Amino acid sequence: MTAETTGFDRPTFEDAQLLVQLYAMYQTGPIRKGFLWYLDNFKEDIDPSRVDYAALSARHPRISDGYDGWTSVASFFETVGVLVRNNVLNGGLVYERWPIEWYWRYLGPLVDGERQKGRVCDTACFADNFEWLAEQAKAWRSSDQAKAKWLSRLSLENRSSGDDLEE
Repeated sequence: MTAETTGFDRPTFEDAQLLVQLYAMYQTGPIRKGFLWYLDNFKEDIDPSRVDYAALSARHPRISDGYDGWTSVASFFETVGVLVRNNVLNGGLVYERWPIEWYWRYLGPLVDGERQKGRVCDTACFADNFEWLAEQAKAWRSSDQAKAKWLSRLSLENRSSGDDLEE
């Protein structure tokens, strides 16, 4: 199995155990606070193109709860991405559990801003596994193996009105 097809093999019991461990991490400490921050700032009905990322970055500078919040989410998915990309964890289970591409469409611009400012170590690669994971999740979602389609209310409304917004 290559990195380009990660997640399309049958998951193992060990994959399931690791997913449960990751979910336990997701439910505790700074990671949980980060996801709560995300949910508070990016409601599912907010069009990502309407988010003012410059203002958001100004309101949540480094060494703030907001900065810690979004970077905790990005770091969580970066870690998950490392595991999937290196075939330690089955991607299909991950893509069924979390709508990673949703998280990326809001956090990606913040990641890009940090990359451009050079404020993170190895800025060229900051959250590259998170970005890769989001691309893989989107491909998974359109495959015949995906069970969870993770359609947001916004994408459903746009489909019914004829707009073409990605899920």
